[in-house]
Amino acid sequence: MDHISRRSFNGKVLLLVHKNADMDSMGAAIALAELIKYVGGVAEILAPISVSKLTSEFFGNSIRDWIKLAEQLNGHYHLAVVLDAGSSYMLDRPDLLKRASKRAIIDHHPPNIEFLNDFDIRLVDETASSTCEIVGELYRRLRIKPTISAARSMMAGMLFDSQNLRLASCRTIAIVSWLCRYVSITDVRRMLRNELDRSERIARLKSAKRVELYALGDYVVAISEVGSFQASAARGLISMGADVAFVGGKGGEGLRVSGRSSESFYEKTHLHLGKDVIKPMATTLDGHGGGHPTAATLNARIGWREVKPLIINTLAEGVGMTFRVLV
Repeated sequence: MDHISRRSFNGKVLLLVHKNADMDSMGAAIALAELIKYVGGVAEILAPISVSKLTSEFFGNSIRDWIKLAEQLNGHYHLAVVLDAGSSYMLDRPDLLKRASKRAIIDHHPPNIEFLNDFDIRLVDETASSTCEIVGELYRRLRIKPTISAARSMMAGMLFDSQNLRLASCRTIAIVSWLCRYVSITDVRRMLRNELDRSERIARLKSAKRVELYALGDYVVAISEVGSFQASAARGLISMGADVAFVGGKGGEGLRVSGRSSESFYEKTHLHLGKDVIKPMATTLDGHGGGHPTAATLNARIGWREVKPLIINTLAEGVGMTFRVLV
């Protein structure tokens, strides 16, 4: 980050977030757009085809000045920045990167090395709780005071990806404390409250009804299938007592599998769901995926029945334990 200066962003800049943009990806984009405007540049965010429900409700119409549809983008860019996305598959329009003289990536996920090689500027830090944390550090390094909008966006992304600071490091806390000079953490938390709607609650209940339970040593692994809200269903199984949960179902382009694990499982086994489970599976299945130590997603063109044995085998190999069926 030491080689980044205000001049790096002083030009026409295109920002790209990942598909189904979440609070961290969109929050980082809004905050970086504000920074670019402050240093005299012009920022445009490519409107994602899909946005998570929480992200849409949190930002509402406040992002309309930054968002552009692909057909509204024209001309050449000084810089294109990918935020919170570690592969071209995660982007709606990766071809737009070709319109920029330089390319940058800002991310906290384990990088896809081949994808990473395409960038001139790489702000990738796996120790960060979120991409918003990296953007917050960028603000502090460049000694730029954030607008209220930028501060709120960064804090929201950090709270979201750190599970309300449960996964926070000392640096995370320091940046949140700095942001508290400009916005209220209580107000941001209130804005992030998201009551589950009826369809999501039903999806969680269905996943619980269909669950298959396995013992992995002393750990409980829950595997289920549901047609939507796989990530929410996996979180629900963890909250019910599973140490690890994988829920599969139909995704945008085939099968989507969401994996979750408890913090204690990761602390004791050091098994990173993104790097050690989902990425090897994605390679085997010619799919795409990755994520965090305790949360990861796989997309592949294959049936759920074929994926379940691979989940079991990959987990067993990762922790060096034997599976046995509980239910």
